[in-house]
Amino acid sequence: MSRKYNKIIENTQKKSWIDCLLALYIINLSEIWECLLSKYPAKQIASVSYENIIKNEMQQVSSLYKHLGINNISPVKKIIKQLRQNTGSGNFNIYKTKRTDDWQKFLSLSELQYISYRVEDRLKQIHTYHPHGKILVKVITPLGLDLKQIELAIVKQKNKTEKIKKQKEIKLIFYQKSRECVINEISREMVNIKSADYLVGSNNTKNTPPMIFKIAHFQVSKVYITNANFCSLLNYLNDNDVVNSLHGNYLFYNPNMPAERGGKIFLNNKEKYCVISGFENHPANWVSWLGAATFAKWGGMRLIEEIEWEYLAWQSLEINKEQINQSNSNISYTIGDTSEVYHYDKNTLGIYDMFGNVRTWCRNWYHHNSYFNDNPTFVKSVRGGSWNRNITSIYSRDYKPWLISARGIGFRVVKDKNCVLLNDKKFLADITCVIKLANQQHNSFKKLLEINQLIDKIFQH
Repeated sequence: MSRKYNKIIENTQKKSWIDCLLALYIINLSEIWECLLSKYPAKQIASVSYENIIKNEMQQVSSLYKHLGINNISPVKKIIKQLRQNTGSGNFNIYKTKRTDDWQKFLSLSELQYISYRVEDRLKQIHTYHPHGKILVKVITPLGLDLKQIELAIVKQKNKTEKIKKQKEIKLIFYQKSRECVINEISREMVNIKSADYLVGSNNTKNTPPMIFKIAHFQVSKVYITNANFCSLLNYLNDNDVVNSLHGNYLFYNPNMPAERGGKIFLNNKEKYCVISGFENHPANWVSWLGAATFAKWGGMRLIEEIEWEYLAWQSLEINKEQINQSNSNISYTIGDTSEVYHYDKNTLGIYDMFGNVRTWCRNWYHHNSYFNDNPTFVKSVRGGSWNRNITSIYSRDYKPWLISARGIGFRVVKDKNCVLLNDKKFLADITCVIKLANQQHNSFKKLLEINQLIDKIFQH
């Protein structure tokens, strides 16, 4: 660590070990901002990855809670309040060397969930107003990043004689099936999954001891929800004056992703959602967890639980390359696009694309040690492989903020005995309530968790 940051730790008002942890947490972010705000950013920025920003923040916060548990610190509410007061009020000396108001705005623990949006705004400001901002690449919105290593790098000088390739003309098709039609279409193509006991873990490892989970009977969609069906929901919400954006941030779907970034659904000049011709039956991507959960609720269904996804995945006798869509089944990495939902063979249960095409939003909050987490956090579980990831992602657990969308994430829907199909009035009232709650994300850390819990209850059945 540089001498400058050692000095920051030394000058931190260390009333307890919590102050030290918070100082380190803030430094983690400050290193990024320091590079971007330096006099000569071109010489200092090697790679600023959105994935790393999110990952580092989550690791710091996880460490913080781990130390709370190890040290038997109680009551936790008091500690959370202390964290909030220290970070929000600028009690640490690190704030004194910067513009205090600016740092308070961007580095508040209570607004951790919106780090991606703050990064986007900050990078735009730097690109526009910084003396050397013009040498940075044109900023790609973090809402559009699929958490791959997309770097902020120096723009390469283009040859003046370089020919500018004309973009192919894109044909858009308007889709708005009725709610009843969409529900019937999905319901006809669902697979019955019988109740079962599912063994997780092994006696051979200390970290994952064997546990038996009870899998209740449910039905699951054979394929991912398609662009055509999701487009119908977007137009339904649009017709009922339900907004898709809040303070410039998209709630359900990001329609501003260009086709070369995997965008498939766009608003036409009549403010209607349309799908690029030829991609109607591809899985819907660039859908946030909120968008996926809203679609499921619209159909009287829900999203799949992580433990259910894993149970279904292991029911296939073997994983073979023909079942995995890696770059349209060319057995190569990260080039290509999504495929039509029925393009590849189904597994032994009759379910398509369990291991590829796009990854899957799960209903539950992510917890690193458990498949079940009733306590709300800031991130939802994501499982499975996708066309733009290698085979190892099939086995690993992942998570994403619930208002973030990505190129390689889609979703399935599930129906069980607890699912209820609401009438239009009740459904729209619930979604309006969710948007009002989402508008309160600037609240305190404690309040933020309460809001997430309320939102989760709305999407339980």
